[in-house]
Amino acid sequence: MNVKLAKIHDLIEMKCIELGFNDYSWCDFLYSPENTFSPEPALWFIGLNPNKGDASGDGKCKIKLKLRNAFYADKWGVNKPNALQQQVKALFEKLDEERGGNNYKALMDETLTANFFPFATKGWDDPHVNLRQWELGIAFSWELWNKVMDLFIPKVIVTLTTHVADRFNEMLQVRDWIPDKNPVNKATGWGNVQSRVHRLHNGDRKILIIGFPHLSQYKIFSSKNCNDHVAEMVTLITQSL
Repeated sequence: MNVKLAKIHDLIEMKCIELGFNDYSWCDFLYSPENTFSPEPALWFIGLNPNKGDASGDGKCKIKLKLRNAFYADKWGVNKPNALQQQVKALFEKLDEERGGNNYKALMDETLTANFFPFATKGWDDPHVNLRQWELGIAFSWELWNKVMDLFIPKVIVTLTTHVADRFNEMLQVRDWIPDKNPVNKATGWGNVQSRVHRLHNGDRKILIIGFPHLSQYKIFSSKNCNDHVAEMVTLITQSL
């Protein structure tokens, strides 16, 4: 295993047990192939956290490496991709098309894809997770991604939820990245639901952060009402890579 990734996995697995997620839950981090954990990917796709579903932990926290991007390769639905996988697939299909490609799976396999909060839960209101676990888990996620950004920083970060986008924006500003302007909220076409756009620079380097609403709930990539927003965001991502 990639030595740098192995150290990150060891840290997550240790913290999973330390915080007591191991009996009720488990941990997962990288959803893309191991070789994406490197300076090469210009694009990161960062989810919120693993969905626990109805399964239970086994007293261990061991992260399994993926050979292909889990958003298209793993079976999260019943005999078909679940709603989140379908939306993420649609995003990458549009990105691949915008770039003149014809293989969205290859683009997904080249994108660093991971969880911001690496511990599986049923959501932020999960009754099995107490407030102290949440606080320590979120603080650890901040520490975790700071360690990753000690190694490399991409050109574009796409996140599930504006919350995760805001955290990356804060981490970068601590690293002396300067916001080009205030975050911009963009109407998605899904009622009052918005995406959020951050732009920062550090010398000649630039980074774009886009926080989409969580695509498991807000299916903006298959809604005609959201076509204009989707097209704008896809073009913005492509132009920033």
